Amino acid sequence: MTRREAVGYLRPIMESASLPNYQAALRLAVEALEDKGGDAGLDDLPVLGKICRMALDTWGPVDQTVVANEELAELQQALCKSLRGCDNKDNIAEEIADVRIMLAQMTMLHDCAELVRSWQNKKLARLLGRLREAHDAMYRSTGQADLERKIKECEVLK
Repeated sequence: MTRREAVGYLRPIMESASLPNYQAALRLAVEALEDKGGDAGLDDLPVLGKICRMALDTWGPVDQTVVANEELAELQQALCKSLRGCDNKDNIAEEIADVRIMLAQMTMLHDCAELVRSWQNKKLARLLGRLREAHDAMYRSTGQADLERKIKECEVLK
């Protein structure tokens, strides 16, 4: 969704909203989108934290944790359908978006943003090590030419 599309979608909702907090949250989103240059995606919203905080304050940590689990299950289901041959790229993208929003809320709820970044870096480093081991094993079994071809295909290992 482009910035213009998001503003066009949110503005009428904001203007007709009856709950002051809901209207305020929508106003923040519209203002942020209008201030953003170009067609920035919604994941660039500087107010994501405010919207997540409002959702946690409105529905509470228990309900939002339940919703997070529901969204994770819906993503699982969409991915399984894809494995069975269903062409559901749009559904997968929608569920990933839902999960990312809920992960932002869970990160805020548990006040663990720095821990998440630290663990993510550790996990990526471990994955990179495993990739190198896999490529080393491939080299031993198939030779240098095949390994060099695989490395060229994998930008991270360059």
